[in-house]
Amino acid sequence: MKPTIYATHRYSVQNGRGDAVAHIEVDERGESYWVTNLWVDPDHRRTGVAAALMQRCIAAWAHVDLYLAVQPYTDAPQSAEALARWYARFGFALTDVPGVMYRPAYATNSQKEAATAEETDTAKPGTN
Repeated sequence: MKPTIYATHRYSVQNGRGDAVAHIEVDERGESYWVTNLWVDPDHRRTGVAAALMQRCIAAWAHVDLYLAVQPYTDAPQSAEALARWYARFGFALTDVPGVMYRPAYATNSQKEAATAEETDTAKPGTN
């Protein structure tokens, strides 16, 4: 049996010493694309870095449908419901599959341009 190879794309934020303080990944799984492994170091939570990473990820992958599984990290005291509400801010909606959310690809270039402009504004240092 021939192995299936999938690509993973990672976006990360580092501090001044080069240590990772946050990351997010997009996994290409055949014809579907999954946002995975959103993580922020506890010392950098509630600073806007997760939102900036999510916006960057969405802007880069606006041309494809995105999926994600709502799975809280064990070190974070957030419920799955709270995470689902947070992901909904970025256009994700719950599906018929429990714990899975979906965000459709942009239908027009103007929608993508608007998201890219918003992502650029929020990713500027000192704005989060």
